[in-house]
Amino acid sequence: MGKGEHKNGGKYPTPNQKVPMMVLPDGTQLGESVAICRWVEEALGDSGLLFGREPVERALIEMWQRRVELELLSGAVGKAWINGPVLEGLRKARGLEGHDSELQLGLGAAQSFYREMDQVLSGRSYLAGQSFSIADITLLCVLDFGAGPVRVPTRWTELPHLTAWHKRVSERPSVQQAHPNPYIKGEQRYGEYKDNGVWRPRL
Repeated sequence: MGKGEHKNGGKYPTPNQKVPMMVLPDGTQLGESVAICRWVEEALGDSGLLFGREPVERALIEMWQRRVELELLSGAVGKAWINGPVLEGLRKARGLEGHDSELQLGLGAAQSFYREMDQVLSGRSYLAGQSFSIADITLLCVLDFGAGPVRVPTRWTELPHLTAWHKRVSERPSVQQAHPNPYIKGEQRYGEYKDNGVWRPRL
């Protein structure tokens, strides 16, 4: 993405100029992460790995997947990202204005969601129950994105169950191989949130 290789004229152009995109052996192009995960699960021949096996399990996974997407990513972290300091230059270049009120709403909504997740995870190993699912993948990616470039204050010491879940999921071999967080290194990610003197969110 940094080199624009997914754009027209790039090394790996995608139909909608966005990522992710997977090209299947027969040439079929799949966009959107959930669609790709569904293909992976079906292609492995072990239905239920990420989307559940029984009706209740499937419904719970779908519920949490949607909540993380809509409430945390779109309604909180995304709002803070669009109106935050990292995109200030891009906003100016496009003649757009950032809104501090929206930034603060996003930050506050993220904190509220994190506290709810901490309570939910106090009685289970994974977000939708006792099995790892796509809902855990989505929550991990959004949480790391928020704690990294979006700079959402993540007060790990106040969120013991969410922290334990994060450590458990991050230790999975597939996560270690495919999702090493480039923004937060080692144990410091679980320390107290410290203002770096650059950005002081009002929380």
